Amino acid sequence: MSALLVLGNAPKSHYYSEEFHRPVLVADIVQGLAHFQNSTFDLRNELRDQNRAVEAMAWDIVQIGRAELG
Repeated sequence: MSALLVLGNAPKSHYYSEEFHRPVLVADIVQGLAHFQNSTFDLRNELRDQNRAVEAMAWDIVQIGRAELG
């Protein structure tokens, strides 16, 4: 089993761009870290500190990753 999860943007139909080859984020599920283009996010601390649902936190980290891609 891989310890990394790479999440990318879904390409629009008939549209090709280098942007879609860059990952939105890479999550290391062993270390509990999400790596973005310019930063790293500690998933365990955020979940514990914010007492948030996993689904809400997942949505937030996707938005952080997209924002860093521009």
